[in-house]
Amino acid sequence: MQSSPNLPLLAIRETRLASRFQRLAVTAAATAWVWFRRRVTVNRLAALDDHQLKDIGLGRGEIDGVADRLARDRTHRMLVEHGHLRL
Repeated sequence: MQSSPNLPLLAIRETRLASRFQRLAVTAAATAWVWFRRRVTVNRLAALDDHQLKDIGLGRGEIDGVADRLARDRTHRMLVEHGHLRL
């Protein structure tokens, strides 16, 4: 039985396709995670009264910016820890 000379090329293409699909899946999961973590942070901070926010050095108008930054930082750290990003 002869092996096809194109077999290694097909294996490489399949590997590349799987790798692209994996990156796409990881990106989609990370995006969903950022959205989820941001919503949790916004909801928790919004539940605090103005005095409690002042105690932690925040104003009500800063909640969205803080939530964005925290969600991105956590997600970036998660992706680095799981080997999907390199520093």
